[in-house]
Amino acid sequence: MTFSEIQRSKKPNNYLLADETAGAPADGPALKLNAPEGAVRAAVKKAMASEPLVEVLEEAATAPIWRYVQRTRLMRFPDDVHFGFDANDSGTTLSVYSASRVGYSDMGVNRKRVKRLIGKITAAI
Repeated sequence: MTFSEIQRSKKPNNYLLADETAGAPADGPALKLNAPEGAVRAAVKKAMASEPLVEVLEEAATAPIWRYVQRTRLMRFPDDVHFGFDANDSGTTLSVYSASRVGYSDMGVNRKRVKRLIGKITAAI
């Protein structure tokens, strides 16, 4: 899967930060980081390792998207968390998508997760 293939649900249980190449309207722009792709990947790996209840689905060094499942604290529902990496001359663009697999509303959990992870990633770079 690539970020251009994302098909967002009409349910309010997902959150997407991506540029105009995403396959669905984003909640905000992708993160533009003034750092090489390797440093951004290391920061993402560190951020996800610090999170509770995370399972790694795809974290290969050359994969365009890293995929994780993070379970919610209370009910242990699975949420998908994806990171897309795009290296360019000025650094790396990082797209982030977090979506609940179960239910209609997530009470803002995915938005809060993305914002928390962005904070951890930017602090690590």
